[in-house]
Amino acid sequence: DARIAPIYEGTNGIQAIDLVMRKLPLGGGEHVHRFIDELAGIANAVRTFNLQGFGRTADLLGAALGDLTQATRFLQKLAADGQTDKALAGATPYLRLISLAAGGAYLA
Repeated sequence: DARIAPIYEGTNGIQAIDLVMRKLPLGGGEHVHRFIDELAGIANAVRTFNLQGFGRTADLLGAALGDLTQATRFLQKLAADGQTDKALAGATPYLRLISLAAGGAYLA
């Protein structure tokens, strides 16, 4: 049913706003950075396997986590500088990035 799409998009937007404006600043971002570190631990564990494909997977996951770390710091700086409009503009793509990085880590 096509009527559900706007509700789904709105719900994602609300979750993204909550992530960037409430959860990301919580404890100076410590919780989010700890979560990224947890995902990096998974990438490092995958890297230790002898199969070449696993190493490639770990490299791609590591690159995604690097992008996630950079985006996290950028959004934290925007919010800290009072540029909430710019931080909110990146909220939905940030939610998508953190979701894809986490999903990739858990599938690895």
